[in-house]
Amino acid sequence: MSKSTLTRRALIASAAAVPAAAALALPAAAAAAPSDALDRAAIVARAEQLVELLRTRYITAGWPQLDEPRSARFLDSLRRLDFEDGDNEKMTTVLDWVSDHGQSLDWIYGGNPGGMICRLAAQSPRAATAVDPIFAAIEAHRAAEAAYEQACEAPGRIVGKYQPARVRIGDYTDGELSKSETDEHGGYTLTWTPTGTKSPSYVYSPADIERNIPRDLQGADRDVWVAQRLAELRKDERRIAKNHARTKLGKLEAIRDQARDRERDRMWDLIWTTPTTLNGLAALLRYNRENESTRDDEWEDALKWTMECAVCAFAGLPEPPMDDVVTFQTLAK
Repeated sequence: MSKSTLTRRALIASAAAVPAAAALALPAAAAAAPSDALDRAAIVARAEQLVELLRTRYITAGWPQLDEPRSARFLDSLRRLDFEDGDNEKMTTVLDWVSDHGQSLDWIYGGNPGGMICRLAAQSPRAATAVDPIFAAIEAHRAAEAAYEQACEAPGRIVGKYQPARVRIGDYTDGELSKSETDEHGGYTLTWTPTGTKSPSYVYSPADIERNIPRDLQGADRDVWVAQRLAELRKDERRIAKNHARTKLGKLEAIRDQARDRERDRMWDLIWTTPTTLNGLAALLRYNRENESTRDDEWEDALKWTMECAVCAFAGLPEPPMDDVVTFQTLAK
């Protein structure tokens, strides 16, 4: 925009260039810029009050010292500004100062505090919970985690018999073990006496099958024997799982497993939801800290990545590299 076009009408268009923090303060003022018929003294008095407050009151940690020469030019420009025809240099000075300090033209020009009230409301915790998706994500995970913890309690209250899957690999000869009387030195002799009867021999894992392969089997016969035993073991595992699922304990364990899956899904929703407000970022930091003693380190690290994403977004920086857990999840999708 050239200086020749920066007039009263240009003030309206200039509102689009004002930072987001001050945007709510501009439209009404821009639509009704005052004329000399209005009370210029009141306008200047309100502007002087703004400068004095920013000079003498606590604003926030790290707030820089007021630029006195620039603020003086701002006040001087308001005192001399031609509201009807516009004064390019002075109008630029006024608009830039108001924009940089997040103030309301509505209030300076017309004494209307509406812009300031609405801007502060937009920055409130109430507004943050309405517009920042992280609050809903936190509550969804909190509920899912509580449901999972409750579902974990019920199976532990049931005492049930555990029957492991097994496969028969042959028979063994029964016998009786006897112990001789202890001699004068404390020694004794154990004697194994076969009874002539046989009992089936079972193993319970693939490793046990490998350790009990008959020595006389070689090559293809050996492979066939192992494959058959593995197939029988898997079949027995499926049979036991099917029968267990019908029991009360099995049904409670299924509910527990479903609750665990929902909790994990809600955790991933939380990780992929970047806070859009500072209040939301503070809430996520607090939620992560509340549960750091019971949460797996990998989830904690992933949530820290989410928080780092939010900080970078607020600062206008590129998104940080993905956490290892997040990267793995992304590749798995």
